[in-house]
Order: sequence, then C-alpha cells, then structure tokens
Amino acid sequence: MAAALITRTNASGWGRVAMKVPRRTKLHPIPIIKMFMLRKKEPRVDLTYLSMLGKGGFATVWKCNYENNLYAAKVIERKKMSDDDLKLMKNEASIWENINHPNIVNLHTIIWGKEAVIFICELMQETLFDVHQRMRKLGTKPRISTNHNYLTNICDALIYLHSKNIVHRDIKSENILIRDSKVALGDFGLARYYQMDMTAETGSYRWMAPEVIRHEAYNTKCDVYSFAILLYEVITLSPPFASYSPIEVAFAVAKDGKRPPLPALPRYFNQLVTDCWDQDATRRPDFMEIKSRLNFIRSKNESFGSIETSEGNAGWTTEKSGGYGDGYL
Repeated sequence: MAAALITRTNASGWGRVAMKVPRRTKLHPIPIIKMFMLRKKEPRVDLTYLSMLGKGGFATVWKCNYENNLYAAKVIERKKMSDDDLKLMKNEASIWENINHPNIVNLHTIIWGKEAVIFICELMQETLFDVHQRMRKLGTKPRISTNHNYLTNICDALIYLHSKNIVHRDIKSENILIRDSKVALGDFGLARYYQMDMTAETGSYRWMAPEVIRHEAYNTKCDVYSFAILLYEVITLSPPFASYSPIEVAFAVAKDGKRPPLPALPRYFNQLVTDCWDQDATRRPDFMEIKSRLNFIRSKNESFGSIETSEGNAGWTTEKSGGYGDGYL
C-alpha cells in the first residue's frame, strides 16, 4: 500500500515528527492516527494507532503499528497524572522492564515523551474474562482439561514473579490475556517488590485478600487468595460476588470470612480452592504446590460436571471499559 511521509513542527519548537500516512483506497481506509511530539534531540518515532482496545482513568490502549510491526500501545497522558500517579507509573515501568517470561505480556519498549508516556507491548487477542463471557452466551460448560492450560500457565508466571520478590496484587480474569495458545499475565500497575510496609486495600475488592482489606501485613500469599477467586471464575464462568457492591464484598470477606458459593466439584478441586482462599494467609499453598495439585487433578481426568450458580451475572458490570485492552491497564 502506497504511503506518504508527513512531517510537522509545532509552534513551541518541539521537534519534527515523521509519520507514514497510507493513501486512501477502497480497501484500506485511512487509520486513526495520533501525533506524538518528542524533543528535538530525541529520535523520530514511526508509530501509527490503528484501533482503540481499551480505556482507563488516564491511559488508553491502542492496537498500533510501531516500526512496521503490530503491538499494543498503552498511552498515558502526563497532564492527567498527579505526582502520585507518576510515581505509580514509574514503578510499573521499573518492574515491567525487568521481567521476562513466556506467560507474562512482553514489554517491547517505553517511549518517554513530554506529553505522554507510551508502553509498547505484545499484542494479544482477548482476555480470559472475554472467553468466559463467550462461553456463557454459547451455553458451554467449563471443563478441567480445557482450563488446565490457563491455570498452570498463570501459576508459572506467578512462580516467576514471586521468585523475584514481586507481588502482582491484581490477579483476575480481566488481567489474563490470550493469543492463540498463549496465556499471559498483564497489568503491572499495582505490582510491587515485596516489602514490610505494603499499602493496604490495593487491588480489586472482589479479588482482594482479607488481610489486605483489613490493613494488616501481607505478602505473596495475597496473590494466592486472588488466584482462588480466579479459580471460582474459571469454574462458574461468573464474576465473584456479582450481586454485591465492592464495599459489601470488602466487609463480607474481611469481617465475616464470606466466599462466593462453589458448585459441586471433584473433591481434590474443591479442596484446592478452599485452601487457596483460606482466611489465614499462612495456611495457603504457594504456586509451586498449586501447580502440582492442578497437574494431579488433571491426571484424574474428571470434569466439573453440570454447573449452576445462584449468582450468575446479576447486577454485574466490569470495572473497566470492557475491551480486551483492559488487560493492559
């Protein structure tokens, strides 16, 4: 497809930006393009935004063409960020730049601009939450064999993160991205290197461990609790505590020890879920043990059987924009 090269210099003296703009044809309409201004001494960026994948408070995720390859671009506008937001973004960058694992969404590069910071990362197709929604619409029942790959891949990602003393703090189906047979953990906005003074009430209430809600000391076992709620999602294809408000969930989990209702399950699987969301964090297994138990359950060749849940999706709305780009936010 023929392309024209456009350059532009703004009035404030910020540098020239070169962009390839496809000529209009019947088969290829002009894509959505955003200008990204860089300092004069910075190299020009060959970046074209193709379609929006998701949107959060101060970030937008685009499918993009960067240096003639397809990626996802997480664009964070500086003007929308407070000083605290900027610290959080720099923390996300410092963690994401220093991890590399087949089951973690790969970060290709970060563009630090005057007006925006752009995370260029691996392009995926959908989230696990999207898969669950589609299965519900089709009336497809979950099976241990079909979910084994998802769950053990996420275990591998968390074994890796925890070995580096990193706590993710936001494990849920919306942050697990899928492309073909690849399953990868995304969204490191709340991830932290483990330390003694970890911030309280961090994450999403429906997946948040009781000790985090109660402002108690916590460690990597908070990710194990969130993984247990993910297991509930995988089993039921439903979001946890769908009929509760986030605040109602917080009180029910932290004070009353309430958990979402499990359907009839094979004994070993039921025990795994209840062990992972134990109210006492010290009794929860680590991810090496969880993966081993999942492999054992898979070897039994059992199914979940016919599952019906009382909550379903009643009153549920996703906490983000609803596109699969939410897994990057």
